[in-house]
Amino acid sequence: MSVTTGKYIPPSRRAGYVPTLPSKDTPPPRPSRISRDPLPDHLYSLTDLYRIFNHPQDSTFTFFSFPAPFTSRRFKEPYDPTRTPYNTPLPPSPPPPPPPHPLGHLLSYLVLFQNAHPSWNDDNQLWTHSNADKLIEDHEKDKKNMGRPLPVFKSFKGRPGELEFIGWWKIEWLEVVRPYSEELKRMMEFKEQARCFGRNGRTQFAWASSLSDTWVKVKLVQLTDQYKEPYQVDKGEGEKYVLEIGNLKEELDVLHGMREE
Repeated sequence: MSVTTGKYIPPSRRAGYVPTLPSKDTPPPRPSRISRDPLPDHLYSLTDLYRIFNHPQDSTFTFFSFPAPFTSRRFKEPYDPTRTPYNTPLPPSPPPPPPPHPLGHLLSYLVLFQNAHPSWNDDNQLWTHSNADKLIEDHEKDKKNMGRPLPVFKSFKGRPGELEFIGWWKIEWLEVVRPYSEELKRMMEFKEQARCFGRNGRTQFAWASSLSDTWVKVKLVQLTDQYKEPYQVDKGEGEKYVLEIGNLKEELDVLHGMREE
């Protein structure tokens, strides 16, 4: 018996090869597992938002505020074998918190993080306990945050740390959810089912803390008016633009006075 020692040639490369036409019974090719949404023209980082609006991001609802004082890193002292707890210098004291902002009761912008708001896609509702006191106080008094244009940003899937601007919205209504109420329990269970707290759920302490807080449900409606995209606003002028399109003239005067000091 002879043994072939030549190099193997695939059938598709052999002389006289005729490709087989696909049969009607052949299943269609599987779609690619990776389906990426088209990238928006502009994505934003939290640093970008601070540079535009002058206010550092704080939870979902960011209010007018001053940034925390800058703290430099402490110089690491060289090893000293003679050092004891009694002669080791104390670390520097933390800087004082920033002063309250004269317009700290006003919303600046909103940021929706991935999987944090299970009622957003269907109902455009946000549930939060962070800064709930400010939202409730404004709603019960002057309503300066109700019905005016607010820029809303949302985490862009597959791009960690980057946000997509999803338009200008207004708060249509606000509902207070009291601690330990049946409605709050329902909301927490819904968030748990939607895995807003991660795959492993929440600890008993975290559950107790959430149920003891006052929450708010906020309904937003998207506006169709033609306002500027955030990237079109000059650096540091976002806070002024938000007040202008919201017709908050008295607050604009306060802002102008702050800039002249």
